[in-house]
Amino acid sequence: KHASVAPRCLLPILSGWRTVTLPSLQFLLEVRAVTFFLFVIVQTGQAAVKENGTIQRRLQDRLRKQEKKIEILRDKIVSLESKLKFQNKKYLDTVKNSQDLLLELKEMSRSLKGLEDKIEIEESKILTLLRHYMIQSFEMDPSDEDIYMDKMMVQGLLKKRDIYEKLKQDFFSLKSETNILTKRVNRSKENEKDLRDLIAVLENNKGRMTRDFVDHKSLLRSLKGQRAKRKALQLVKNDDKSHTPPLFKMEVPLRSFLAIKKDKKRKGLVYKFGGEHPVFSTYGGKIQYLGRLANYGNLVIINHGRHIRSVLLGDIDPQVKKGQKVKRGEILAKTKVIKGDYGQLYFEVRVKDSTHNTLSWIDRRSLKIALASPGEEVR
Repeated sequence: KHASVAPRCLLPILSGWRTVTLPSLQFLLEVRAVTFFLFVIVQTGQAAVKENGTIQRRLQDRLRKQEKKIEILRDKIVSLESKLKFQNKKYLDTVKNSQDLLLELKEMSRSLKGLEDKIEIEESKILTLLRHYMIQSFEMDPSDEDIYMDKMMVQGLLKKRDIYEKLKQDFFSLKSETNILTKRVNRSKENEKDLRDLIAVLENNKGRMTRDFVDHKSLLRSLKGQRAKRKALQLVKNDDKSHTPPLFKMEVPLRSFLAIKKDKKRKGLVYKFGGEHPVFSTYGGKIQYLGRLANYGNLVIINHGRHIRSVLLGDIDPQVKKGQKVKRGEILAKTKVIKGDYGQLYFEVRVKDSTHNTLSWIDRRSLKIALASPGEEVR
């Protein structure tokens, strides 16, 4: 429109604003408006990039702090487990020692009772001999045989006295040992109680720390999930636009995940997750295939029509049947973790048996919904 006016517009600008013509002024205003519009677009893009970078840095800082907290808690739990192991062994040794002391005390008490019985028997024998001796001593004219019997009786009494004294010494000695052993048993029982209380405190501390560890681990997974979702959104934004636009956009099959990467060889997406989460249908269609691939996991293929199919393969437990019709966003399966703490899910889009750039089929809105949804949950 202004091709013929532009050269004439430059002269009035050089000669002064008073001689500016109306067409040239209109052209300048349009140029300034376009320039301002482009400036706003550039500034908005730069602000968005800056904001995204700030969010990513904050997430990274929180992740590092969370990992440090988890490492500290892990060390504390390991230290507590070591203390618990030592104290448990000490407690078991103390219990065994108490049992041995109780058996010894029981045996000693039995021996003490046996000595008491013997002392009673000897006392009875001595009293019997004394009675006989007293009866003999009252005879007025004892014969030689009576005198001999008295001597024998006195000797018997002396022997019985020695036996009786020896039994009493043994009895008091054994009683003293029994008292000492009883004190040892009581001390051992007190040690048992103290160790039991200490173990209970350590167990409570370990339980509290374990709960904190699980909570921090859950938060760490949530933060990793947020970071992974933002990276996925950035992947879609930065995806090469030179390819032919897809016929329609698909929903993400997994909304809770810890990491996502693009398989450069097969052009699909690999999700890393933890725990049990729903796997969604990426688009409406019909379950064409349902089965299992050795060493890879379960396989679900959805036929969306027009020779377009989506493939889901990995650590999943299918909740649908072959030939079943599904809608976009309908739950197809649930993730499962077979070994370790994490599982994987591979997702690709096929058109006429050839794998397409799966990223280009992802609907950004579904990624934003996943980004806004709660983080990784451990069940």
